[in-house]
Amino acid sequence: MSLVPFTYRSRIYYEFAEIDRSEYRSIIEFYEENRKDIDSLDFEEYLELNLVYIQALFEIGAYNELLGSIDEALYMVIDQNIRDFEGKDIYADLLEKKAAALYNLRRTEEAMHVCRELIRMNKNYYMASHLLKRCLLRKSPKYVGRLRAISIFSLLITSASFGLELIVLEHWLQSWFPAVILVRNASLISGIAALVASWLAPQFVSTIQLEKILQDH
Repeated sequence: MSLVPFTYRSRIYYEFAEIDRSEYRSIIEFYEENRKDIDSLDFEEYLELNLVYIQALFEIGAYNELLGSIDEALYMVIDQNIRDFEGKDIYADLLEKKAAALYNLRRTEEAMHVCRELIRMNKNYYMASHLLKRCLLRKSPKYVGRLRAISIFSLLITSASFGLELIVLEHWLQSWFPAVILVRNASLISGIAALVASWLAPQFVSTIQLEKILQDH
């Protein structure tokens, strides 16, 4: 839904509206080339163009530029008590974009803070919970790295044992066969177990942490 009645549109607003909403780079180019004129528009026109510009930045992954504009948009939306834009809760939508941008820029703690703010608004907000869990997974404990290292080391031993079995033992040291097979199988099992644990453990821990956060809010 447009914020501006059709009969009161300015020239720059009309020209901007002519650009297809899926032409993200054209939207960004027009906005940045005409920023001075856009900055002088009435509040409703300026905010609507700014929101479309932010959406375009988000769609092409221009996260630094998005973060440079989004706080002003959030302030205006709060200040004017604007709840709906094109059928969306615009405040929550902007916060979601901000959290995703921070996450993609690896500013994980800041992304988690924004996600918590969204969850305080609505603990059933799926996207906020999903992104918060991804943040928690990114902050996996140090033991996860150790488990992955153990897995790689064990699988290397398995490969070496298999090669030794084929090249040497089969022809010269057949009496060592049982011991080598035992080592190979043990290293294979431990490697797979460590690999599975390195994936399951963070999933389990992050799920518990997320449930606690949701309960606290």
